[in-house]
Amino acid sequence: MSCCRYEWAPKFQNNRDWASIIKEGKIHVIAEAYNGVRKMPAKGGKPDLTLEDFSEALIYMVNASGGNWSTPTEQEYIKIKNKLSKLSSKK
Repeated sequence: MSCCRYEWAPKFQNNRDWASIIKEGKIHVIAEAYNGVRKMPAKGGKPDLTLEDFSEALIYMVNASGGNWSTPTEQEYIKIKNKLSKLSSKK
């Protein structure tokens, strides 16, 4: 399953909209969203947004919408960056 298959944006605080995205996992969702998904531009359209700041904003939205994610650990950031590297090479 990939978050890229959805043709809609999940509504903030709508647990139903977010449920399937949350199941995909923090590392996958952060990397895909930071890279840009569907018509959403990379970094949410803010080119100066750091991965850490983007992650915190996404985690806030996830947790307000039924999730229970924590700030990525150093190891999780390494995995996110590795996934981003693979995604960037596909563009």
